[in-house]
Amino acid sequence: VPGGTAAPYANTRVDVGGDGDGESLYDILAEMEAILYVWLENHYPDILTQIKLDNRNYYNNLPPYAKDGQIISPRVVISWGLGNEPHKDPNDNGLSVVVWVVGSEDIHKIDDPNWRFILQNLKTGDGDSCRDTTSIPLFHGIVIIYDGKKIRHATSISLTNDLHRFGIFHGSTNPQGYVQNDPTKNK
Repeated sequence: VPGGTAAPYANTRVDVGGDGDGESLYDILAEMEAILYVWLENHYPDILTQIKLDNRNYYNNLPPYAKDGQIISPRVVISWGLGNEPHKDPNDNGLSVVVWVVGSEDIHKIDDPNWRFILQNLKTGDGDSCRDTTSIPLFHGIVIIYDGKKIRHATSISLTNDLHRFGIFHGSTNPQGYVQNDPTKNK
């Protein structure tokens, strides 16, 4: 954030910017959401349908930036320079779609071989060739689809974290959703 500090996660419930110096956060989120929505619709329509079904408990309570019905999930998490311990996400309710990107000022730089998405308990192979962990090199534009409730996962970054790296997470939400917006409940 110019003139200030940035948190490792962005809040998609609060709009910032758009005061003549460029697009607002909502403008950018709406554009990103639409691009990913169309990509999933064209390449992985079953996954898009499943995530939307997993999120049906949100009773059409869409985020403020949602436009034209092209919404994957009512919840988007944007991480910045995230490195974390292997974990599961117990509040997820199914598949998540993550797009990894670097900031526009870093597009020309060589991607870092230590920037990885690690699936700790995803076994591959049989017998002597069996591996207990899968490590996926991350680079600008890669899309990963996984179930964070079932698969232990982590992100690694270099100690020389000089690139602006972001993960844009669209996912299946907590099964309780926005209970206060349940149209079947009496108020």
